[in-house]
Amino acid sequence: MKIFAHRGASGNYPENTLLAFQKAIEEGADGVEFDLHRTKDGILVVHHDFDLKRTAGVPLVIGETDYTALAKYDLGIWKGNYPKQILPTLDEVLAVFRDTDLMINIELKAGSSIYPGIEAELLDVLQAESRPERFVLSSFDHPALMTLRALGSPYPLGVLTEARWIAPWVYVETHDFQTYHPNHQTLDPETVKELKIRGISIYTYTVNNRNAAKRLQSLGIDGIITNKPAELRNQLNSN
Repeated sequence: MKIFAHRGASGNYPENTLLAFQKAIEEGADGVEFDLHRTKDGILVVHHDFDLKRTAGVPLVIGETDYTALAKYDLGIWKGNYPKQILPTLDEVLAVFRDTDLMINIELKAGSSIYPGIEAELLDVLQAESRPERFVLSSFDHPALMTLRALGSPYPLGVLTEARWIAPWVYVETHDFQTYHPNHQTLDPETVKELKIRGISIYTYTVNNRNAAKRLQSLGIDGIITNKPAELRNQLNSN
């Protein structure tokens, strides 16, 4: 079972920053998960929320603001005393992991309904990356996944869900997606069994305690997404 660092090693460092991503590597994560937006002037950037209010204390909306204005603010100050962390671009984040073996799960926070053409832009950027088998693209915006599919995405497409679904494998197969990314609390043995029979990989979020991780490991989950990759690995390896 692979351990993915949720927005980097976000339990101890400011989420979705270059610092958190570097720490994910140092903590021995098998993969990383991060979130994608686009600025007003067309720069693909990595951030969870649609604005900087929570992380920088300013209500600037990413899609309505140029990158240079967004990059003035420290996204780490809310978390503690860290070196200044500015809004990272997708190119900068990909460069952090380029010489590693980590899997990379990119979550599109929104597709063309908010960021017209972002799906094609993402595929264009990823074309320059080696080892495409390392990537999986996920979203709660399922039409965005459908657009990626229509564009011929060579990367697995992952369905993100929050609530418990009835027969999620039917939905995944009907829309020709490849992976399923549910809230871990919604998974049960029968659902996992049916998904695995069909070869659908399961990457579940957000798992931060040993008991939940042990249960998922026993079910045969492919990967868990956690804020504390090193701590959780140590807990899994302990008796």
